[in-house]
Amino acid sequence: PYQVFYTVGSNNYTTTCPYSNDLGLGASITCYVNYTVTASDASTGTININAYATSASPSVTSNSASYSVAVTICDVRHSTISTSGDPGRVYMTIYNYGNFTIRVSSITIYWNTQGSNRITTIYLGGLLIWSGNYSSSPASFSITNNNSIAPGASPLLEFHFGKKYFTNGSERIVVQFMEPACPILDSSNSSQLP
Repeated sequence: PYQVFYTVGSNNYTTTCPYSNDLGLGASITCYVNYTVTASDASTGTININAYATSASPSVTSNSASYSVAVTICDVRHSTISTSGDPGRVYMTIYNYGNFTIRVSSITIYWNTQGSNRITTIYLGGLLIWSGNYSSSPASFSITNNNSIAPGASPLLEFHFGKKYFTNGSERIVVQFMEPACPILDSSNSSQLP
């Protein structure tokens, strides 16, 4: 039988490969060990792995191999929604506590449509990401430019209206990201507050 010894971070693992035949010149087998990513791995952003293999008969030890694997953690949060009447704005802060840049792919807003008001612009971190005239609720927008949020950043997501905005408590913002590891950010989900 073949054994593979792994060192991941400061943890040591041994696995026996399910293969008992002789290996010919240039042949290979694949062995696995399960490892759970730790908070320390997430904060450093990498897992360093060292491995070597041994066989019992004949007694042979392989050369050591080392490599690193990137750990990407998407931890995105939001503030509570705020509004201002004149000029009309609905806004919240998005917090990227993860260790990589995330990109907004779409935004849906539920808002008070009384008074024939219209969304005229949307900003993320002070950069224009949409402009036009939209008067229905909910309103959904695909975002393709100025949509990046760097690790550690906390940009303000702002919706500007054509008239004074009157809040009625129906306001809700849902943000989706291009990265599949990121959850949908929903302002009505209090577990996503910082």
